[in-house]
Amino acid sequence: MILVGTEASKCGKNNFTLRVIDGRQMKYLYFFLLLTTSLGFSQISITSGVVTTINNAGQGDLYKTTDTNELFIGLSDGKLALIGANNVWKMGGNTNSLPTSLLGSIGDVKTNLGSNNTTIFELGKRNTLGLVQSFSDYDDPDQYIAHLKGNGVSALQFEATNASFYKPMFYTTATGNFRLKGSAAGSDFFEIGSAGTANNGSLEFIVGDDGDEAILFKKNNYDTNSNIEILRLQGIGLNNTVRVGINTTGVVANSTLQNGGSFSLPINATTSSFVLTDKEYTLILKAGTYTGTAVTLPAATTCKGRIYVIKNNSGVNRSSSSFVSRTGVNASNLGNNTVFVLQSDGTVWQQVN
Repeated sequence: MILVGTEASKCGKNNFTLRVIDGRQMKYLYFFLLLTTSLGFSQISITSGVVTTINNAGQGDLYKTTDTNELFIGLSDGKLALIGANNVWKMGGNTNSLPTSLLGSIGDVKTNLGSNNTTIFELGKRNTLGLVQSFSDYDDPDQYIAHLKGNGVSALQFEATNASFYKPMFYTTATGNFRLKGSAAGSDFFEIGSAGTANNGSLEFIVGDDGDEAILFKKNNYDTNSNIEILRLQGIGLNNTVRVGINTTGVVANSTLQNGGSFSLPINATTSSFVLTDKEYTLILKAGTYTGTAVTLPAATTCKGRIYVIKNNSGVNRSSSSFVSRTGVNASNLGNNTVFVLQSDGTVWQQVN
């Protein structure tokens, strides 16, 4: 049961009485309240094209556009007002966005974009995102940053319909390296990026996967709008054979190294004892004061294949580190007015001229 208050007037006096109603009367009361609520407010379906033409909307009535799924409310002047106008971004897209519309934060706080209840992309200043470091190029707190998260598994991939297998993407590895990989000529691939672990880093250039794709370096001529090949690095089939061509005009090098032009090698002249290193090639001995061994060679075991050319024009014979002469005997004498070409075989120095 329920107590219901009623007010009546009797002999000019106001009286307030309580009356008990039973379960049956309660049902009628509930139905009456529900009916009056439904009649007071309603939702009407319209199209977005008629929104601005309506001027007799019921105050408080809801109007939903069937084509854009927008919700309007009727005002006291008979017009419609969009609920949440210019304050929300809708999942289905926005029809009322302006060039000044902003998806993000107005204050200096980061904006997060995510999926699977996980932040994937962060936008904000470097300091706001907590990414300021003491290294050069990472130390500006006001630098604007787009931060792709996912330690060791983050990637930025691009659509490429004609890339049969290797879709282009930037990505990171679990060891902290950063790489770029993508398609080449539809079914081949290229890869550029850092590699290595434990302070033993490197930068890799990879092209594949048939073994004869080339890595090319070119220059551009503005006046002729043409690219000129400078250097060609290319393999020969599915083996370990590689070729390097300099200025070979687009042709695979005919040897491991082919130079399509002139080249120079270092040359030094001395008037005193000289110690050869990896920076010298030709050495001219001139008249002067030499003490001890005139020419000291590096250990042959440290530089297999290295070549030195020594020309003695000092006026007398000069001494040197030991080498095997052209007749196969050990020698350490550089005859006057003589040229010696010495090459390391990995064990000793050999005279090869």
